[in-house]
Amino acid sequence: MECDLSADSRTGARRARAARTLLAIVKLPWTIALALIFAVAMAFQSPRIAREQRRRFEEAIPKFGLDQHLDIFMRKLSAGAMVAPGYEMHAFAEGSRDQVLALLTDRICAMGFNEPEPDAHVGPVHVRYRQRKGVITPGGIYVVSVMSFTPGFRIGLKGPLVPEGRIGLAIGFG
Repeated sequence: MECDLSADSRTGARRARAARTLLAIVKLPWTIALALIFAVAMAFQSPRIAREQRRRFEEAIPKFGLDQHLDIFMRKLSAGAMVAPGYEMHAFAEGSRDQVLALLTDRICAMGFNEPEPDAHVGPVHVRYRQRKGVITPGGIYVVSVMSFTPGFRIGLKGPLVPEGRIGLAIGFG
């Protein structure tokens, strides 16, 4: 006598599929509630995180000694619960691009960052300094990014034009 197992296996599969669907329906409200709680918690944490990061950057950046050599006209913090913290400064400096970048390289490398690779362009030049392995840098800053602009170029999208005889700089700390 032969036994037909196909009907039993189909019934079992239907029951398993029904159980998974029921479980998904039961989990959905909990998932939505937890997502809302997380979003509200992050919204309340963002101002506190921003204050802590601003304090961290504003205590660390003067140690680089850039204020004595640059005319800083804009400082901006980007920090929050869902954003990697960063601090940006826009400034003008007297001298040629090579002189200004050499001065910045000396100051930044003295704080525990690697030398950048040389780059010679007309127009904006982007130089990135990374933290040396095993070196503790001020405020835990691990990268400094410098973008230099020659006279006549605009710093950023809405920033000022760089005047003759000066170099424009956008310096980012992360």
